Amino acid sequence: MRIGRSIVTPLGIVLLFATLLAACSSDDGGESVDAGGGAAPAASSGDPADEGAGAVLKQTFDMGVEVTSPVFSRIRRIPKTYVCQGGAPKPGQSFEQNAGSKYSDRKNISPPLEWTGIPAGTQSIAMLMDSDQIPGDRWLHWLIWNLPPDTAGLPERVATTTDLAALGPETRQGINDNKLIGYSGPCPVPTTVQYSQTKVKIVFEYVFNVYALDTILDLPGGATKDEFLQAIDGHILSGGVIKGEFVGSKQMN
Repeated sequence: MRIGRSIVTPLGIVLLFATLLAACSSDDGGESVDAGGGAAPAASSGDPADEGAGAVLKQTFDMGVEVTSPVFSRIRRIPKTYVCQGGAPKPGQSFEQNAGSKYSDRKNISPPLEWTGIPAGTQSIAMLMDSDQIPGDRWLHWLIWNLPPDTAGLPERVATTTDLAALGPETRQGINDNKLIGYSGPCPVPTTVQYSQTKVKIVFEYVFNVYALDTILDLPGGATKDEFLQAIDGHILSGGVIKGEFVGSKQMN
């Protein structure tokens, strides 16, 4: 059974390491290998008709939107302010209810994002943040839609509510894979693999997908990722991504 705090199984580690060794990057205290999956706009994989498969974007579209963040654009590591404060909460609880940890610098607030290149004709903007801890198994962290077309980004600390009137009269947020509304930041456990004579840390990758849409979505707040993907399929004028990284701490609780 999948739990909120993403865990890489031994088999998953082997597969990740074997397929992604070429994507190594540096980290304080040792080498690291990128375990992230991708910038693919379709935030899932597989055939929707297959048992257990989720919705998949079938539409192809231009990736002309440039997405950046003032807090991790140049340094890919997501700062600790934007990651979980301890172990992932039980479904329905907030991270604040589970914040009895030594990591007081971890606020689990959403990071600021900025974007340019929204095309003419855009009626609304949407954003989906997910990660790929195990190949083919993407974990949803954040889902937001119906941002006004002139929106140039998202501020820090977006409220974790279904309706976001401060950002737009019809702006809504969905439920993530922690069963919470709004943003749930990175919360991985530390994972290493042995390569030759060196222990290599697994670096988890978090992907923020921005979509310029030709419609305003008729989705209620609290919608799921599958409902969102089905709603935007065929309505994407352009998209863009930014990736951030994080390495699990030795003791998250």
